[in-house]
Amino acid sequence: MQARLELEHAIGHDPLTGLATRRTVLSRLARVLEDAQDTRTWAAVLCIGIDQLRDVNDAVGHAAGDVIITRIAARLAESVGDQDLVGRGGGAELLVLVPGLHDPADAAVVADRLLHAAQGEIVFNDDTTARILDLMGKRGRERRRAEAAANAGTKDKASQRSGLFTSGVVSTREGRRIALFFTGRQHAGENLKEVLLRRAEALGPPIQMCDALARNLPGELKTILANCLAHGRRQFVEVTEQFPEACRHVLESLSVAYKNDAIARDRGLSAEERLEWHQAESGPTMDELKSWLARQFDQRLVEPNSTLGGAITYLVRHWEKLTLFLRVPGAPLDNNLCERALKRSILHRKNALFYKTQRGAHVGDVFMSLIHTCELCGANPFAYLTQLARHACEAAGQPQNWMPWNYRGTLEGKGHAPTPSEANAQEGRRPAKTAPGADETHEGRVD
Repeated sequence: MQARLELEHAIGHDPLTGLATRRTVLSRLARVLEDAQDTRTWAAVLCIGIDQLRDVNDAVGHAAGDVIITRIAARLAESVGDQDLVGRGGGAELLVLVPGLHDPADAAVVADRLLHAAQGEIVFNDDTTARILDLMGKRGRERRRAEAAANAGTKDKASQRSGLFTSGVVSTREGRRIALFFTGRQHAGENLKEVLLRRAEALGPPIQMCDALARNLPGELKTILANCLAHGRRQFVEVTEQFPEACRHVLESLSVAYKNDAIARDRGLSAEERLEWHQAESGPTMDELKSWLARQFDQRLVEPNSTLGGAITYLVRHWEKLTLFLRVPGAPLDNNLCERALKRSILHRKNALFYKTQRGAHVGDVFMSLIHTCELCGANPFAYLTQLARHACEAAGQPQNWMPWNYRGTLEGKGHAPTPSEANAQEGRRPAKTAPGADETHEGRVD
């Protein structure tokens, strides 16, 4: 019986990617169309072609092409819903079957989301896709037309986009971290611009860490721009099997900077001390790496159009921004802090699937920002939100006293003693179950 099941699975799935075969997709499509007639819904089959895959196979071999196919296939499989089906049509063609659409135009929105997802990790990614029903399909088109008429003569590009995104912004100050999330049509740079417009004029331009995409820049506002070293490193990791010696040299060189950064963090060095440490310990290795990268092209040791050449080109082109930590105190090495924050949004999207309205997305962003900021500051989100609800008027009047890192001091100044359930929440314990009573609050019903 087990052997039969394994045989049936092998027949119906592509051996390289593990995705459904074209025959399996078409068989599932027939059943979906029958169900669509009963439920009066629509279904879409998206055909996604991988451009220039043949050129990759000819230049560096089919093994490199197979890596590209499997990575894009895995990314697509992670990005679709539970009812959707991703398959391989053959060669460089991937198929996505999306049932249960309420409007034929929704297929274009799904395609746009999947194309972003397919290219996300292979290129770079600072924001992630989102779904807001009121901004999708027919309703979305009508709203874009209305906004276009209202914004005629302005440079508002976001109102004309069909794509929807959740941007993550993490700000650090005096050892504290604040996470902000924004869901809508704006890209990460446009959302960051709105944040920086509220920055005190007396403060100088902040250090901005992002990947090299232009859409992450805050327009005309000035920042000290640093690019993510982990993005550059990742490109060499992806081609290690094809170019082991060259990639090993680059990865070992970059590991020196990360090792020294960990030592500086363990020693509790100040920003200036950390800069001097990196200049002394990481600087020589990074200078040698820069010279090595230049020699690969100058001496024609690496083909610029190969995958290894592309990875080297990225480092050379953005070298000054990638190595800002060698010149500016406090400059980080990578954007991992923001990418970890965005995983919260990705997890929420997989669980909740969509927001209904822009207002609902805003409320979700507010709570996600508060909860993740609590986690970054070591505060318990449940206890913090409970106190905000109980002292809403005071928090609105003096918000600076009700931040995740100082609200406990504010409560102690008011002579507030934590309840047993609050103490449990602060220590990470679940409250003990009690019989429901007249004085029971929602706080005691977390089960």
